[in-house]
Amino acid sequence: MHMLDALRAGFMPVATEAPPRFWSALAGRLKSRLNRSAVVRLDSFSDHELADIGLTRLDVRSALDDSRFFEDPSRKLAHSVRGRRHS
Repeated sequence: MHMLDALRAGFMPVATEAPPRFWSALAGRLKSRLNRSAVVRLDSFSDHELADIGLTRLDVRSALDDSRFFEDPSRKLAHSVRGRRHS
C-alpha cells in the first residue's frame, strides 16, 4: 500500500491518536509534494513532448514559480490548459 493511501485509509500506526483533520492535511501536503515532483519532471520534456500534452515550457515554469512550497503546481497547469481550450 502506498503511504499516501495508507494515510487516507487511517492505517498508519501512531503512538498517539491524532485528529482526522491532521491526517487529511498531511495527506494533502504529501500529494502536493508528489505533484510538484511530477511538474519538475515535466520541465525535462522537450517542447514537442509538452505540446503533445497541451503545455508549453512557460506553463510549466510559471506553475512552479508561482506556487509556494506546499501548493500544488499541477492545478495551475490544469488551469492553463483549460483556459487555452476555452479561448
